Amino acid sequence: MSGTRYRLRNAGTRVAEDVHIINYGDWPYLFEWQHDGVSLATEEGRELRMSAASGKPIPPQLWVTWDGQDETVPVSVPVAR
Repeated sequence: MSGTRYRLRNAGTRVAEDVHIINYGDWPYLFEWQHDGVSLATEEGRELRMSAASGKPIPPQLWVTWDGQDETVPVSVPVAR
């Protein structure tokens, strides 16, 4: 499978229940996140893959929501090395 590997990690102090990545605009050329609705314990993460191509870049941030969170939260995407 192609694409750069990333991890969405819970950096909070509580379990994040029913986690979703929200799409605001176009996804990158390749976007693979198979964990919608997952629960993440503190410091736990799940893999996702993204790749830029065909004029669809990797976004500088993803928007994430989870139970108990009234608004979506921007999560920075690190620059690929």
